[in-house]
Amino acid sequence: MMYWFTADMHISHTWIAGQRGFTYTQSHDRAMMEGWNKVVHPRDVVVVCGDMFWSNFPQVERYWNALNGSKIMVKGNHDRWLKKVKIPYKRIYSKNIKRKEGNTYVVACHYPILSWNRKRYGALHVHGHCHGNILPDWHRMDVGVDVAKLMFNEWRPFSLDEVNYLLKEK
Repeated sequence: MMYWFTADMHISHTWIAGQRGFTYTQSHDRAMMEGWNKVVHPRDVVVVCGDMFWSNFPQVERYWNALNGSKIMVKGNHDRWLKKVKIPYKRIYSKNIKRKEGNTYVVACHYPILSWNRKRYGALHVHGHCHGNILPDWHRMDVGVDVAKLMFNEWRPFSLDEVNYLLKEK
């Protein structure tokens, strides 16, 4: 089992799809799902740092169930759809989560924060919201799909190992 982190997929968001170079929203959505399923296995856990879907569109449940792994949701500013659908998720958090994964303490939030619990002891902070417009800082990283596209040329989540490696390179 591996732990993964992602954010800002914005599935079904026409404007974001266009900004990302897709002519059709369906092509965008398919690329998001294929990128996820290429790296995430059914027994893995994915922490989604917000803004997974744009709205409560009819395919939310079908798309959700087509994505590999257990999902832990941290609500983003566009996640109003969560109240309207019945989907299986491991947990949902309204602000942030703090987890210890192996030897790594991780604080996940939709928004970047300046200071977080255990930061001075090496705790990592992963977030979304910025769409790659904020540089990684001391133990803090935007794990949104836009950043993954820039780094790996794929719309996909980041593994905990990748986050550890990338932040230690800073």
